[in-house]
Amino acid sequence: MADFTSRSVGCGAFRVIDDHPGTDEIMRMCVAPSARANTIAGCLECEPWGEFIGKDFSVCMAKTVVPG
Repeated sequence: MADFTSRSVGCGAFRVIDDHPGTDEIMRMCVAPSARANTIAGCLECEPWGEFIGKDFSVCMAKTVVPG
């Protein structure tokens, strides 16, 4: 769930990528139209990687998470 201004505005599903330690793939992410463009997930667009290179229908994003 993604919360913004004390209300739920999105949800997503992810899978762990075993051959890339510390990496997950967001399979689906749905965000309420009113909350879009607010960096809800804190992710930034990045270069495509792996099987997504050359796939025009995919947007690759990254977020650095500090354990602890």
